[in-house]
Amino acid sequence: MNGHGVTLTSFIVTICNVLYKPARKYFGKLLFGALMRPGTISSWLRGHAEGLVKRMYEQLTRIGLKDESLQNAYALWLIESLELYKVAEIKLIVDDTPIKRYGKKVQGAGLHHNPTDKANANSCCYGHSLVMISIVIEHSRWKSISLPLRWRFYVRKEDLKSISAKVRPSFQTKLEIAAELFFGVKKAFEKAGIDPTITLLHDRGYVSTELWNKLCGKKGDEAPSDEGKEFSDVKFRIVTRFKKNSVFYELPEEVSTETKRRGRPRLYGEARRVRDIVADPSIPLQQAVFNLYGSEKKTCVEYKSQVLTSRIAKGSPILVVVSRLVDKKKGKVGEWGVFVSSDTSTLAEEVIKRYALRFGIEELFKDLKQDCGLGLQQTRRYERSQSSASIVIAGYSLVEVWSFDQDENELKSLRNVWDDMERRPSHRDKLCAMRKKQLWELYFEQYTDRINRDLLNEIYDNLVFYVSAI
Repeated sequence: MNGHGVTLTSFIVTICNVLYKPARKYFGKLLFGALMRPGTISSWLRGHAEGLVKRMYEQLTRIGLKDESLQNAYALWLIESLELYKVAEIKLIVDDTPIKRYGKKVQGAGLHHNPTDKANANSCCYGHSLVMISIVIEHSRWKSISLPLRWRFYVRKEDLKSISAKVRPSFQTKLEIAAELFFGVKKAFEKAGIDPTITLLHDRGYVSTELWNKLCGKKGDEAPSDEGKEFSDVKFRIVTRFKKNSVFYELPEEVSTETKRRGRPRLYGEARRVRDIVADPSIPLQQAVFNLYGSEKKTCVEYKSQVLTSRIAKGSPILVVVSRLVDKKKGKVGEWGVFVSSDTSTLAEEVIKRYALRFGIEELFKDLKQDCGLGLQQTRRYERSQSSASIVIAGYSLVEVWSFDQDENELKSLRNVWDDMERRPSHRDKLCAMRKKQLWELYFEQYTDRINRDLLNEIYDNLVFYVSAI
């Protein structure tokens, strides 16, 4: 993968083509401010004249009203920039994350589960909940990288009344939102002229009969109502994790026509739990060594696998892999985990490796909040929260794609002296390098052949804005 000379200007032109005309003039300045000084909207606009700041802030509403078109254009840009038509298999990850907000008048905000609080498993935080589907990109130097593809806010039913009636969305569960996001991704692939094999990775929170059957194309499942299309033609290979107390079933024996009895054929055989699979001597216990979760260290894993079925899959065969970590030096073993693949022809080792890629979206969420300032914009209206989140997320991908063909040493040149120079460049390294090289050069090279008084004033205003963002 490489960035192919991706620039800020080309990206802005692509997005502006789908926005309202009044918003096109200010989108580039908003994106530039989000990249140069992540944080509140005020910090984005620092350095501009007071009248211009008001007009730019008002355009956030117009951008939010075209958020769906913005995401469609962004997805096509990402597919083209990454040359996904050359990839045979595309791995997608779905997950959600809470975005902390403050203030009683923030539209669409409410109490959501906070998974980052390890001390209290039932803790909640006030804010928005963002459901996102990301794509896993294999980089030649930095291994796997997760980039956002589509996203949407999840709003609880009791919080919908706080949103203005003109822009109020209909209530949807996270599973319904995830299904529509998948459908939108498939539509973007079709529009780009590619038809890859899609592997979907998700955690236990999205294990659902409804979602599983829709994505695997079971008969009788309906498409999302606003799309008006059959959803059964969308084929996904799912790799996920089940709960430890999940109940699986053996596949029922085929009954010949001579001995067939009255009634429906059996869908499920004898029940099988994790302890039954582990204790079964007929299933061999195997060991393998992997690089899991982006770590350079080798991890020893022992596992057992068996083709079974479950009520989630409604009788369809699935590959169940029961595995645990083994520390040979300390003589310790971890607890058994249950991983499932809808493709029974997949090797058990591949199921473990693929599910480990799901951790990439957790790193993505961390970078968006920590380095890009997602959730710090201090907006009250729902459409402005949408547009500011989309600008931050799109800027994240722009920096990542731009850095693909950059020299690694240049990306690390702005690190602190005490930092580890051997680790791969973080998003903060890439963002600082883009500020230093691409953005600074952009504001000099495009003015070399044009010199007049108005132009000098424009350069002066841009330089003041740049210096204020340092």
